[in-house]
Amino acid sequence: MSAAPEILSPCTVFDDPSKAAIEGNQLDKICALGVQISSANSLDQLLNGYLYELVQSTGAYGGAIRLYDQQTNLRLVEAYGLDSGFVDLERRRPAEKCFCNAAAHQQQVRCNNDLQFCTRKVGRSPVTTRPGLAMLAVPITEGPATLGIFNLYFERGQLDNWAAIPQVMLRLGQQLGGAISRIRQQQQNQQSSIQQERMLLAHELHDTIVQEIAVLRLHIRQLEANATSKQATIKQLRERIEQLSGRIDSANNQVREVMQQFHSQALGAELDTALKRLVNRFRRDSQINIRLLNNWPTQALEERQELHIHRIVEEALTNAWHHGNAKNVLIVLATEDTELHLLIEDDGRGFHSTTASADNNNKATALDKGGRGFGLPGMRERARQLGALLQIDSEPEQGTQIHLQLPAAQIRDWLGTGPARTEEDHNARTPC
Repeated sequence: MSAAPEILSPCTVFDDPSKAAIEGNQLDKICALGVQISSANSLDQLLNGYLYELVQSTGAYGGAIRLYDQQTNLRLVEAYGLDSGFVDLERRRPAEKCFCNAAAHQQQVRCNNDLQFCTRKVGRSPVTTRPGLAMLAVPITEGPATLGIFNLYFERGQLDNWAAIPQVMLRLGQQLGGAISRIRQQQQNQQSSIQQERMLLAHELHDTIVQEIAVLRLHIRQLEANATSKQATIKQLRERIEQLSGRIDSANNQVREVMQQFHSQALGAELDTALKRLVNRFRRDSQINIRLLNNWPTQALEERQELHIHRIVEEALTNAWHHGNAKNVLIVLATEDTELHLLIEDDGRGFHSTTASADNNNKATALDKGGRGFGLPGMRERARQLGALLQIDSEPEQGTQIHLQLPAAQIRDWLGTGPARTEEDHNARTPC
């Protein structure tokens, strides 16, 4: 912060408690303002409620709160009991080289018995009908940082009483500063949470709707090819149209599922059941031989964690189909000591996983640049949300192996492991 500005209005610092003539119930009221602070859920609610209670408790004629903005300008953010014209003018300009700025910078309780300088500077009196008011300025602090000040406007005969107990007033400023910092941190956390939710929604759309649209495009191209073929029959065209209609219905259902899952943050079924449905759908659409072996305990994870696991498996199957041209996929959910492991292997064309990992720092892998969007980065983001370790190993023409390791700290306690739940492949073909 810059050097203290010149104090251009008369002011005095009081530190003699013997000068205070304050009733005990008034002190009790201002000491109880912590209740007002703790119950506030927003900055507006905090500042408005706190200032009102402070004015009522002290018997002040009015009050104001000024906070530093991001450019370190001291600006009026809340007022009570002051003329609206004065408040409007004060909101338009920061407080510079004035009594308020000096009090904030020096972190001292200060009083001003003559507001003529403030009136000339702003162009209007704080209270037109009360030209003889005096003002108390109290710094709002959080640790060593000054967040702003609050002002109380008194009749001149009342001001000395409150200026004579600076430690009490400083404590009020510290209380208010702590509450402001708390709410600001809550707002930052909320913004971060909203950003994470937006990212997860993007992943959900990619993992479901975008993939379904890709299948629809394939069916449309097949329909176009049949329509232009001389060998195509009306029956064949109708079959293609029926398939296309079915895929549209499927896409519509997936939109509903995504929205339901996004709002509830749950699969809507046990993980084992949801994975079996997922495998059956991919078998039907891709003709890939998929084998699922699930040895995880039931309810080992929270519902939101199960949703992440489901989406990781779904993305792996999508990649094996659309990008890997795989014939076989093996999915194993196993336990080792107190850890959960997810292993997904395919025999597709593979890719340079080391290059993909390096490029992922730039938010796009080599495959993602070809249209995969949130593919591998989405899987890594879900692993991060799970607090899990994700390893992707692949080489060209050597298939791909995905290994997710979920530490015990991220897993619910369970009673026993229970029997393995095995979903064998329809054709009993050898897994890759």
